[in-house]
Amino acid sequence: MSLEVFCYRLGKTQLTAADNKSMPKWLEKYTSTSANLADGNLVPTRKSVFDFLVKLKSSGTPAWQGLQAAGTLEWYQKLILDGGSVDFSEFIKGLLLLAAKEQQTNQSEKAGLGLKNTIGATRRW
Repeated sequence: MSLEVFCYRLGKTQLTAADNKSMPKWLEKYTSTSANLADGNLVPTRKSVFDFLVKLKSSGTPAWQGLQAAGTLEWYQKLILDGGSVDFSEFIKGLLLLAAKEQQTNQSEKAGLGLKNTIGATRRW
């Protein structure tokens, strides 16, 4: 796998500058956990992608960042491998649901904290 080739081809896409900056970092992180190489190219498999995403989640990575990581691997598969065998749609769907749940939980916690502070401020005992 040539990170330089990926970065070059990534730069030719319509992706944002932020994506062009973050995607190589996600790819490096993935390569450090996966040894699926064929002809010098990294070849993501369904299992290796799943294991990588589970490892991210278990280390406390938010789902929205997992979406970035999955998107990076999908783009790598598209740009370097000219397609591939991994269907990322199920990963993306699951991560979107998880991200929505995390966002809802975060909003509820913030609202609860606000209520707690209001209640605490009005109590005189």
